[in-house]
Amino acid sequence: YNCLKRQVRQFPFLLQNGIRQAKEEISSIVQEVNVANQELLKKYRRELQLRKKCHNELVRLKGNIRVFCRVRPKTKEDGEGEDAMNVVNFDQDDDAILYVLHKGKPIPFEMDKVFPPETSQEDIFKEVEDLITSSIDGYNVCIFAYGQTGSGKTYTMEGTAEHP
Repeated sequence: YNCLKRQVRQFPFLLQNGIRQAKEEISSIVQEVNVANQELLKKYRRELQLRKKCHNELVRLKGNIRVFCRVRPKTKEDGEGEDAMNVVNFDQDDDAILYVLHKGKPIPFEMDKVFPPETSQEDIFKEVEDLITSSIDGYNVCIFAYGQTGSGKTYTMEGTAEHP
């Protein structure tokens, strides 16, 4: 009985001692995790800076000014069937050359990239995605659409509700 009584009296001290040791162990582990987290954060920031530097060097090497051409599909206004004259032709071997018929003679135009009418919005985005990333990184970027009324500028920049 006395042994049990002694154990009951010592229980609060044993419990406090166990709690203190557990707190010390947890505190030590939390400190180790914090140190490891700080090291990972430093590495992440270094990699982020390196990624930005490499990405923007790639954009610079591609050229700060690039010219793309997106040819819109034929419309009813262009004519239908055999009456519709196709004044634009593409080079099968080079996606940077476009031929425009002028007085029955093909005139070549060279650009950075020519997109045929069947090109999707996703394909266009893939080509300018690096510029978007540079913009998010804080660099000045301009994407400019040029053409006459009805040539597809708004469609190219915004797409439709079904294909944004």
